Amino acid sequence: MKPSTCVVIDYGLGNIFSVLNALKAQGVDACLTSDRHLIQSADRVILPGVGAFGRAAQRLRELHLDEALKCFTGTGRPFLGICVGMQLLMTTSREFGEHDGLNLIPGVVARISEHMNADNSMRIPIIGWHKVTGHKANLNSLAQNLDGSAYYFVHSYACQPLDTSVVTSTVSHSETVVVSSIQHENIMGVQFHPERSSFAGQSLLSKFLSL
Repeated sequence: MKPSTCVVIDYGLGNIFSVLNALKAQGVDACLTSDRHLIQSADRVILPGVGAFGRAAQRLRELHLDEALKCFTGTGRPFLGICVGMQLLMTTSREFGEHDGLNLIPGVVARISEHMNADNSMRIPIIGWHKVTGHKANLNSLAQNLDGSAYYFVHSYACQPLDTSVVTSTVSHSETVVVSSIQHENIMGVQFHPERSSFAGQSLLSKFLSL
């Protein structure tokens, strides 16, 4: 039996080496690549991301990775988007204009202030450790062990899926509730950074690697 392969998408954005080191702590030597053939043959794929949605989406298109990722997710094998990598799963983003995403999970990415009440004084961007509330737990869900765990967040925009049943966890900031993870079948996303979230993050990556 050939060893299981995990590909981390290399498109010039994201905490790539932090993700690789976190996977190495799990005993996994992941393949960092933008090669579409290696992506298609992988057992699981991780799409990291930091920075602006529009630039990230542009880089995926320039490298023809948008279609490669759509083809991979169609195989049913596990796929995980991290931070902006999760946001790219949506249909569009309103960050600095309007930009098309992968549309793997229909929805929009909007500035967190659009979620807020007028009297909410929460600070944006959201930076730091926050406990999440799990909403959906089954054997094939990353949310199985999320509830009550704290993860490290850095973001000003958040996903708003059209189908709320894909929301697997949220995080509350005063009266504002923000989506922190999503899953539709084999396609998963987390807004926080598991690679920077100590034991809880390692536990989540271990779960993903076991799917």
